Amino acid sequence: MTRAVATSAKARKDIEREWTYLWMESGLGSADRFLESLEHTSSLLLASPSMGILCNFTAPIAKRIRRFPVSLPFGRWLLFYLPTERGITLYRLAHGARDLKNLHLL
Repeated sequence: MTRAVATSAKARKDIEREWTYLWMESGLGSADRFLESLEHTSSLLLASPSMGILCNFTAPIAKRIRRFPVSLPFGRWLLFYLPTERGITLYRLAHGARDLKNLHLL
């Protein structure tokens, strides 16, 4: 079975929002390097899904969600993901300075 990275609708919106922010603030090159770092990080997590730190969310399904920083130089952004039998599912992307307690994962 081929393992794959699935991306939730919320994660897709998060990625688009952060890409647009970086494009407006730092230019197209920086925004595209951000996407490359996301792809690299997703590949690492696909190969070793337990690398991330378990989160302390209270919802039953969210108790298994892990977080892992995006590859440098974008390590301030965190990917929230769930290992699955088919690979991993990305649920959210958030900047580490954000109030993560109020992050709606699902």
